[in-house]
Parts: sequence; C-alpha cells; structure tokens
Amino acid sequence: MAIDSFKVAILAEPDSTKSYYVCALSYYGNNQLDSAMRLLNGGLDKNPNSPDELKLLGQLHLQVARTKFEAKDSVGGKHEYTEALAAFEKLFALDRSSVETALILIDLYERLGMGDRSLALTRDAVNRSPENSTFRYVYGVYFVKREQYAEGIEQLRKVADAGPDSAKLVYSDAVYNLGVAYLNWGVALKKESEAKSEAAQKAKKKDYKEDLSYKDKFKEALSYFEKASVVKPDDPFIWQQLGRLYTTLNMRVKADEAFKKFDAMNK
Repeated sequence: MAIDSFKVAILAEPDSTKSYYVCALSYYGNNQLDSAMRLLNGGLDKNPNSPDELKLLGQLHLQVARTKFEAKDSVGGKHEYTEALAAFEKLFALDRSSVETALILIDLYERLGMGDRSLALTRDAVNRSPENSTFRYVYGVYFVKREQYAEGIEQLRKVADAGPDSAKLVYSDAVYNLGVAYLNWGVALKKESEAKSEAAQKAKKKDYKEDLSYKDKFKEALSYFEKASVVKPDDPFIWQQLGRLYTTLNMRVKADEAFKKFDAMNK
C-alpha cells in the first residue's frame, strides 16, 4: 500500500527526488533491493548531487556485494563493490570532511586493489584537516599495512601524542597499532639480521658483528603494548603479545604474569 502511494507521488511530481528516495526506502524495507536501487538511480538522474540518495544507493550495493561474495559469486560481488564505490565517491565529493564516507571509500579501494587511490585520499584528507585524528590514524595504518613502518609510526605517534582527550577511540587504536608497527618492524629486522649472520658464518667472517637493532624496536613495541593494556585491559591479544615480548627481552617474571592474564581470559 505504501509503495503504491509513493508511486502515485512520483507520477504527480516526477521532478521531486524526495518521492523517489522515500519510495526506495519502502522497497528497501520490503527487501526489494533491485527496485530500490532502480528508483534511487531515477532520482539521481533528476538531481545527481542528492546526498541521501547517494548514501543509500552505496549502502545497498554494499549489501548486495556481501550477499554475492557469500554465495561465492566473486565477479558479481566485485561489480557491486565498484557500483558502491561510484556512489560513495560522488558523496565524498559533496562533503570531503566526512570521516564516515572516507573510511568506506578506503575499505572499498583496498577491496578493489586501488591502493594508490586510498593513499591519495588519506594524504589529501590529512593535508586539508591536519588536526583530524581519525584521518591521520587511517593514514598511519595505511603505511603500516604496506610495511612502511617509519612513515606509519610518524603518523600514529602524532595521534597518540595528541592524547585521549582529542579522540579517545582513535587514541587507543593508535597506541595499539604503534605496538603492532614496532613489533612487525622488529620481526622484519630480526629476520634480516639472522640472514646476514648466517651468510657471514658461511663466509667464515670472524670479525662480523650481528645487528641487534631489532631489539630496540621490540622495546618500543613493548612500551606501546603496555600503554594499550591500560587502555584495553580486557583484550587478550595484548596480553599475549606482552608475554611474547617480555620473553624475547628476557623479562621472565613479567612474561609469566602476562601469559597468566592471557590464559585467564581464554578460559
């Protein structure tokens, strides 16, 4: 009944995008997603810069994409992600201060293998709003995921240094990911050092000294995981990492305490 009423409204006012949007919501409520998207596209033909229509259209394409991937239809799912991306890019062009839209775009860029666009978006967002901790946090995580640890740590430190009062959730995530960044950097340096030591032994270099700089990264990681354990005391993964780091750094008493907390949380 409601859908029929909205169809009449569209016929009465064909240039009113509001009627298209409200009717699309009704179709969405009845799980008729194709009809909802068709109406949204019709409304956007009338007004391409309608944020409500763009946002809902993008969300519907995301929902359909997830359904297709669950059904093992990766081609169809990727197509829906591409359609969602087009809608959210237009939405972001209308309001480049929207953190919510930016995060959705970054996720879509990653899913579609468009890392260069993800970098450009986060870099430009930070340049426009250097005080925005969320944009800077995402920028830092982008680098860490690509094993560009120095660049990622630089950005994440700025978020952590701003303190929890600036953005509590982002602060805690920044502290945690600083621990992750230093830990992964240390692991990479350790592997590199061990490979060089093995090569030196094979070459019988008697004066070779092993590079132990990776331990400094582990110590930095430890300091941030300790801070993270205060902010997120109920996170078992943090206590597990602390136990491993304490063990690596030969701090056995603290390692035992950390592992006990980890075990208690997993019972």
